Formats: sequence, structure tokens, C-alpha cells
Amino acid sequence: MASSNSTEIFNRYAEALERLLPDSKWNLYSADSIDTPRQLFDALAWLDPSDDPAYRRPNGQNHKRYLDWVMHQATRGTLMYENSKETAMALKLFCSQPEPGNLWAYKTTDALVEAMLKEPRRQLDLYFDTGTYQQQDQFEIFSGYATRADCIDTALKTILKYDPSGGRNVPHLIRWMKHERDPLLREDFDRVREHLALHHKHKGDLPKEMRDLAKCESARQLASWIRRFDPTPSIDWYTRTELEDGVLAKGLAVEVARGTDFRLIHLTTQLGAQLIGEGTQWCTSWGLRDTWRCAYPTYQDGLLYLNSYKNDEIYQLHFGRWMHNDSQDMPIHSSRDFADFVGEHDGLLEALKPFALPHIRNGLGRAALDNDGVTQSDVLRFAKLDPALSAQACEALPLLAMQEAGRFPADHLFTLFEQHSQHPPFRAVLMEQVEPVLGAVLRQGQPTLLKQFLTLLHADADFRAPAQDWLRRQTYGVRYTPPHASPL
Repeated sequence: MASSNSTEIFNRYAEALERLLPDSKWNLYSADSIDTPRQLFDALAWLDPSDDPAYRRPNGQNHKRYLDWVMHQATRGTLMYENSKETAMALKLFCSQPEPGNLWAYKTTDALVEAMLKEPRRQLDLYFDTGTYQQQDQFEIFSGYATRADCIDTALKTILKYDPSGGRNVPHLIRWMKHERDPLLREDFDRVREHLALHHKHKGDLPKEMRDLAKCESARQLASWIRRFDPTPSIDWYTRTELEDGVLAKGLAVEVARGTDFRLIHLTTQLGAQLIGEGTQWCTSWGLRDTWRCAYPTYQDGLLYLNSYKNDEIYQLHFGRWMHNDSQDMPIHSSRDFADFVGEHDGLLEALKPFALPHIRNGLGRAALDNDGVTQSDVLRFAKLDPALSAQACEALPLLAMQEAGRFPADHLFTLFEQHSQHPPFRAVLMEQVEPVLGAVLRQGQPTLLKQFLTLLHADADFRAPAQDWLRRQTYGVRYTPPHASPL
């Protein structure tokens, strides 16, 4: 910032700033008491983002123009303590535009906020309505706020913090958060900031189709684009073995099994996960030699490390979240079938079984939500490798299907009902889910299948009444006459 510009602007607004001094709320911007116009001027200057390298422009005029606008709005009374935080976000988004234009075209702070924040807020509002947020609970920083608006603005402020362009990438970050199969997680924001910076630095060296972030579908895809520029060091086989032995010797992890094809280790401590993950992209290894937040607490119940001698690669496994990733944090199933991968390692299935057995139903549930590209077929193929795992899947799938009826094909729901209708746990779940199940079949537009389903329900005394109640409430023109009974 040029001192002459600052002095000039201060002199212009000094008298008006003095009139603002009685408003003690501005003191909240400063650790010291604000008693003079100059102190108030310095406290308000934080709202101007153009001195940040992310926004600085070569003509050197930004600071004067933006700081002048900030003081103009403050002394006019349109910029107040109550709207200062959203104004600061709006200014950052304005400055981050490739061609910001004339800030003075916005006569009030409300006009700037409406223009800059309306669309990001709308997209975040949609995000908070999705299963990605509600069911995976990724952004713990957003909890505890009194209103949805507070929650949205806190999220936007966090996104701006992790965008190295100061706001230019906000639409991409929100879009990646909303990605159905592979949403950007709160724990990955440190890493994605680095990847965005690498993409900007090496954009000219990338193929043409990888230069436009609008064509990047997810944060994981961005990581694959810039992988060759990522400075994460690689670890050779001997060093890797030393890391494993050292973690085990210190009691930071427990060896589960070791065979001719693999070594499987249960990571029972955060320090063990951080040490053994050196040279990988795993978020559970962060925080030891960097300032990123280690995500180990999220995965501590059953986090496994697998060194595959057969593939000369290491993997991180967690059945609770049905996560099986290589050293670059890419899912195994993105390139091959996980069941085939396990089957290729002699003895690995038996070693994994105690960790997988309690989570078969959870895996099927996450697959129903299309989590990270995992399908129910992926989970079932793995479960079929072992009778005990398969039994868990056969028990869990029909119950899960009834509870998540809207995500299952109608013919699948019908077949499951035919096969399991006499099974007590299944009957108990379906008794509570008759209406959602019939509603899902109806929405999928299969009237013949719906009538077959209703016939089966009507033939069972327990399900007859809830099925009839559902029929009476329909406004979609459903016509059904139960066999051997008068029309409903």
C-alpha cells in the first residue's frame, strides 16, 4: 500500500470518521481501544482485500480505489459493524474476478453483497439440503449455528480461506462439495488448496483439456491432473519397511498378519498413522511435518495399513467408511475390482474378515448413497468371498432396501419382498416403511409392478391395513382392486 494514497484517503474522511467514534462496536475490530479517527481508519482498512497478493494488480491503483470505497461506505452509514463481515466476503469475490470492473458502480454495500454473494449462498443452501451434508456430516465447523444463513456464511468464509485465488475458485469448490459420488470433505481442504495453487502454477504445462477447472468434476480429479507436479516425496521399499518396523516397535500399531504377498497393520494411534503414511496423500498422515489437520480421529476405529508385496504398493483400508485407497489416495475400485484385489493376496481375506464383518451393512448403505463411486455390487462381490460375510450381506440388504427405498429399483424391492417377507426382522422394518416403499415404486412409473406389490401386501394380514391407508391418500390416480374384495 502506498503511504501517500493512504494519507490522502484518510485526510479526505477524517472528519466523517470522527463522527463514527461513539459507535463502540467498531472497537471489536481492534485489540486496542479506538479513540482517534486514524485508529478507526486503520481498523476499517482490513475490509479492503486488495493489498493481499492474491488480489494485487500490476497498475498499483487497486488499494486506493478499494480503500476509498470502503471509507466512503463507512462514513455514509451503509457499511456498519452488522454487515461488515459479509461486505468483506463480497469484496474478496469482487477483487478475485478476472476483470473486476468499477467498484464504484455499487452505490451501497447491500448492492455489492447482492451481486457477489447471491449465487454462492444459493449453491450452499442447496448443498445443506443434500444427503452429502446430512448423512456424511463432513463439515463439523458448520454445526451449532442458530440459523441457516449463519451456517451458509460461515461455510463461505471457510471456502474463501482455502481458495488461493481469493475467491475465483469458489464456484468450483462448492460444486466439488456437492459431488454425489466423491464430495470434497472438510478434512481435504488443506490439500485441495495446495492442488489449486499447483494447477495455477503449472497450467501451461497441462494438456488443454486440463487447464479449465470448470471441466474438473471433483477435487480427486484435480489431484490426478496435477499429480506429477505434487512435491510429496516418494519412499523406497527399504525405508518403507523401516517405517513399518519402527511404528510396530514403538507400540503405535499392531501387526494383524504377514504373508508372502502382503503385510497388514492395524493403526491404533494417530502418531502411528502419521509416521507410516509418510510419502502418501493420506489425510490421516497430516499434521506431523506440516500444519494440516490430521484426519485420524475420523478413522481411528479400524484403520488398516496394507503393504502389497505383489503390487509394490501400499494401501489404507477402513471398512467403516468402506474406503480402500492407494498411496495417492485413489480408490482401488477406480481401476479394478476390490474383491479380485483381495483374492489375489493369499491369506488376506482371513486377515481382513474381523474388520469387515461388522461393516457389511454399512458398506451396502454407503453404496446405496453412491459413496465415492462404490456400488452395492462391489460390496456384494467382496462379501461373496466368505460365507460369514455373505450371510451378513443377505441379512442386511433387504432391511437396507426398505429403509432406503427411494434409492433402489422397483423390481429389486419387489424381489426382496418376495424372498424375505416371512423373515421377522424384515417384516418389522417393512411395517414401518410400507408407505415409502410403495411411494418409491409409484414414482418410478411401473404401474404393473405396483399392482403386483399391492397384491402381495393385501394377501398378508399385517400389511393389508397400511397398504390400504396408503392407497386412500393417493392423488395420482392409482386404481387397484384387491383380489376377492370390493374395490378400495
